[in-house]
Amino acid sequence: MINYEIVKASPQQLHLQVKYTKADLPDYWINFNITDFSEENLHTVAQDGAERAKSFWENISDLPLEVALQSPTGVAKPRIYTDAPDCDEAIQNVTFEWVETDDAITQTWTVSEKSDEEKANVARIKRNSLLRETDHYGLSDVTMSNEITTYRQDLRDIPQQEDFPTTVTWPTKPTN
Repeated sequence: MINYEIVKASPQQLHLQVKYTKADLPDYWINFNITDFSEENLHTVAQDGAERAKSFWENISDLPLEVALQSPTGVAKPRIYTDAPDCDEAIQNVTFEWVETDDAITQTWTVSEKSDEEKANVARIKRNSLLRETDHYGLSDVTMSNEITTYRQDLRDIPQQEDFPTTVTWPTKPTN
């Protein structure tokens, strides 16, 4: 019988870690990248991973299961997770890396400026979304007001703004 233990479920990191055990065999660990952290999905993913553990154990069954180590003891360094910094996702990228010291492994975040091309893509995606919100005004049975027509044209003209894509001045959507 294969048993599993959900060791770590981190929605922030989209990370699930599961340990599989079977009598007289070494433990097998799997790290999953998932987005659904419901209780049901966690167990479904863990149960599906049991097949990988089974394959692993079948592959090592004719290999020696014990290894003689000169020093069979050691210390596992704790991992220190930190919150992502606040940033403006329209103009900044956020990445993290693990930094190891003598005492721990710490998650370290870096905020960097997006390239002009990345900023332009983000602005165009937002602009296209705002245009879609007013597309229904263009249907044949709806009369588009002058304010909506101007608003839509202002959205289409955003790439021609003087400081685009570094600075974008978004038009205000009319109430009608």
